[in-house]
Amino acid sequence: MNSPQSKAEIVIALEASRDFVTDTLAKMSDDQFYSAAGPGWCAADYLKHLILSVKPTARVFEFPPEKLGERFGKADRPSLTYSQLVEKYQAALAMGIRAEDYPKVVPVNYNIPDDVQEERAYLVQTWQEANNRLVAALTTWSESNLDRYLIPHPALSDTTAREMAFFTIHHNRLHGLDIQKAGGLS
Repeated sequence: MNSPQSKAEIVIALEASRDFVTDTLAKMSDDQFYSAAGPGWCAADYLKHLILSVKPTARVFEFPPEKLGERFGKADRPSLTYSQLVEKYQAALAMGIRAEDYPKVVPVNYNIPDDVQEERAYLVQTWQEANNRLVAALTTWSESNLDRYLIPHPALSDTTAREMAFFTIHHNRLHGLDIQKAGGLS
């Protein structure tokens, strides 16, 4: 599904992007997971970045929509389509916006609990749980509320809840491909 629009399509796309990343990681050795095949982040770093992005998004969607409206406001425009949101994000990237500009989502700032024995398994489990929480929270939202309430995005400014879901799908897909490349699978 290239351009989800309805809540049901968004849920399917989120689950597919979660599974794509998880399946890609399962094909990697530990060496591929922790070593970059080229310049840039390794697969583990991209996964940490995705977790640092999805966990707060899930948390936001767990709030009652009306509470988000009180905090962040209501939209005074229709939601962008998935394709329009992707174009807006690509334009921001072209203007030089980078994850490194936002320390909260940079992998070096990911804290692994001290009692974790198997870091890779912990990260994959955390990834899956964060995505499952997001999907579960999203299913409680109505179609109209997805377009009514705003959620701030660090690079895109105010987005509707639907646009934030679109962004998450695109971001997961984008970095899923980066994980493949970093692990030498593509």
